[in-house]
Amino acid sequence: MIPQLFLSLLLVAALQGSNGIRGQVLMPTTQSQGRMEVILEKSGAFLARTFSDNEGHFRFINLPDGEYVVIVRLEGYEEVRETANFGRDGNSMMSLTLTRKTVIEPDSTQLLYASYPRKIVDDYLKAFEENRKGNTHTAIKSLEGTVKSLPDFPQAHNALGTFYQKAGRFQDAEKAYNTAQRLDAHSSEPLVNLGSLYIQIAEQAQAKRDTPTFGAALDEAVRALTLAIRVDPGSAKAFYFLGTTHYTGGQFLKAEEYLIHALQLEKGMGTAQLVLANVYIKQQKWNQALNYLDAYLRDNPKAADRDQIQQTRDKVAARK
Repeated sequence: MIPQLFLSLLLVAALQGSNGIRGQVLMPTTQSQGRMEVILEKSGAFLARTFSDNEGHFRFINLPDGEYVVIVRLEGYEEVRETANFGRDGNSMMSLTLTRKTVIEPDSTQLLYASYPRKIVDDYLKAFEENRKGNTHTAIKSLEGTVKSLPDFPQAHNALGTFYQKAGRFQDAEKAYNTAQRLDAHSSEPLVNLGSLYIQIAEQAQAKRDTPTFGAALDEAVRALTLAIRVDPGSAKAFYFLGTTHYTGGQFLKAEEYLIHALQLEKGMGTAQLVLANVYIKQQKWNQALNYLDAYLRDNPKAADRDQIQQTRDKVAARK
């Protein structure tokens, strides 16, 4: 299973306050996100703790100039760590995007053992176990050794790409996905992963108001995901990410088309339901947004963000 990329609305707010670090935590909820703990470190040591408001805005004030690390930990989501620097201007603005934790499942072990040396496969599987434990750096080192020993192992290159992406090593992830796709042109998975990577790059560029990188990344996402659909027309994830790409670019009609098709291929796909809700909220189509929020709540009774989605659902219902 590829990593799920959960897109936020990328709300941009001007925070007021004293000099320091200001920012917003972004996640897949469409409006209210609830208060989240945000931790500040300096030189590897704990310095301060604050809580965001219900839309993810936070700030640390009255800080000396220097380099800091801002950390967000939320149950069910990957930890986010971002470096903040500021000098004489006394301010640093930042956005931190949360993604849900996922379990990456390797291909059929029986098929792998039949295709590759046992030690290579054992090392490959151990890398997944390290990743599950949160030891992403160890998992990366393990898979780097695997692909060095067996360069024509496409599954290992693809998995290595997911670990690189998780670690924020986007150029390395792109290279690994492209290698996996070259080695196995009949697999859509590396292309879908490439699409998710480019969307993530676009989101970060949008938060930084880097318009050229934003546009180029969305173009690359469309290219990779369109090719993925040619390879596998039944890939719900490819249609989901293609819809998400158009949503991120503000092309709501195209986003709606692809996301609905993803749900036709995979009923109850929660990520598609949430992004569709976002699409309709952006267009103030409250009834349609409510339908997909209700569907998400119905199909995901144990979701970690259920309370936040319920709050959003109530706000949308009040606007009907």
